[in-house]
Amino acid sequence: MYYEVRDGLDHRSASEEELRAAFVLLAAHAGETLPAGPPGYRSERIVDSWSLLCELALGLGEADALRTYAALLGEAGRTVEATYYRTLLESSRLLGRLSALVDEIGSVQGAEEPADRHLMARLFELQSTLALASGRYETVLPAYRKSVERGAGHHVTEDFGMLARVLAQLPDGAA
Repeated sequence: MYYEVRDGLDHRSASEEELRAAFVLLAAHAGETLPAGPPGYRSERIVDSWSLLCELALGLGEADALRTYAALLGEAGRTVEATYYRTLLESSRLLGRLSALVDEIGSVQGAEEPADRHLMARLFELQSTLALASGRYETVLPAYRKSVERGAGHHVTEDFGMLARVLAQLPDGAA
């Protein structure tokens, strides 16, 4: 079943329905335990299936399944794959939370009062940094400008400078 799903499904063009059907089929055949006895062809395909199930879970946005199969990969000694999938899951969760914080900061702008000017400057500075970290690039410069208007922004300028130095180290054409 592993080869049927691996070779018979184009992950880039498959519909969600096709991905889900492949996931259900492969999960039913792979199970969640390795066969008893020494490692062999069958146990290797089961572990390969868990890796493929992680890929399918990613495409389906199935966090619980991704967590389950990444843990099974780890238990089977495939620590690099397990770490990769666990890291994808956790980083996605964290980026989502950072993005929500960007929105939360933006939502308090209307409540700003003159006494809050310094704190709002720091909040917009933080919003700019969080927006950069979470890939909300459309928010980075407006938040930075709001921070500068209120007398802050130097931390963002430092971050931009560090980012520019990192990007300058990339090979030509990579930036």
